[in-house]
Amino acid sequence: MSQTSSVSPLVLALVAGGFTTVGVVLKMCYDALAERRATKKEGLDRFASERREAYEQFYEAIKKERVANEALHTLLDAHHKEGKTEISDEEKAAFPPSGMTELVTALEQIRRLARSYTVIRPAEAIFRLFLSI
Repeated sequence: MSQTSSVSPLVLALVAGGFTTVGVVLKMCYDALAERRATKKEGLDRFASERREAYEQFYEAIKKERVANEALHTLLDAHHKEGKTEISDEEKAAFPPSGMTELVTALEQIRRLARSYTVIRPAEAIFRLFLSI
């Protein structure tokens, strides 16, 4: 006696409908993720030029501040060797201006435009370095 098992057409229809529904939901999730990825890439590219300008402005301010610091050290060394205690008007006029205000402005712009804290931390460390000099 062999027994043949037959599946009810109702159960077969329910299983097929379930798999179809799961397939449609998976396709909707995939499309949503693909659209989010494309939107995110567009959002990152939107501020790329401003970020680059901020980084370049910060770099230029660093170079300007380094020149002012080197001039200050040179002036102090010369005065120390000669035993002078006051700076003449000619030396004041020849002294390059400090770039600290530009450095502060550039750091604030980096904080505003940076996408992650890993960019902000090194910029702040460089700024603190100039504050300690």
